[in-house]
Amino acid sequence: MQIALDNLIESGRTIGKIWYSQAEGELYQVAYENGWNPEDFAGIIAVTSPKVSVRRNIRQALEIMGNSRYFDSVLSNVVSSVEHYVVTGVIRGRKTSAFRDALLGDQTALVLDSHMSNVFRIPQATIFRKDNYSKILRVIVRLSRRHKLTISQTQASLWCGQLQATGKTAQLFPILQEFENWRACNFRFPEGTIQLKI
Repeated sequence: MQIALDNLIESGRTIGKIWYSQAEGELYQVAYENGWNPEDFAGIIAVTSPKVSVRRNIRQALEIMGNSRYFDSVLSNVVSSVEHYVVTGVIRGRKTSAFRDALLGDQTALVLDSHMSNVFRIPQATIFRKDNYSKILRVIVRLSRRHKLTISQTQASLWCGQLQATGKTAQLFPILQEFENWRACNFRFPEGTIQLKI
């Protein structure tokens, strides 16, 4: 398994090494341009990330931050997470809270999603169980030292390598590009939306 992980890192390293730092820079740029708190923007991106494409994730976060509206097709558990976050400022999920931290530049944040579950061949439902999480963290730390990457860069490189291994294209997180698309739509994406209940 070690050789396979090393190969995934090398395959995904070019994009993975800069994935979070690029996202962080664009997140702060868009937040400041709109007068938003960058931590709030990162939190909304994180809580709207489950089970959607990268672009839809960013579009949904822009609609919430700019218009206090979410797409009418959003999953009910995501709606609940958004409304909880807006009221309390607390992110309940370990994956989503780590994603927020990584987007804000925390190089020690370890984001574990379905792709990472596939990388480590551990069912996603049990990936945060203490024994599984500890095992993954130990492997990530070892790999990060060997490849001279931070923990978040190592995770992102594995993630990008896994995407490529399954025939998908690994790309940077296009916050600025989607912001420009949103601006071109007069700051409202042409999809059905529902007002936040709070």
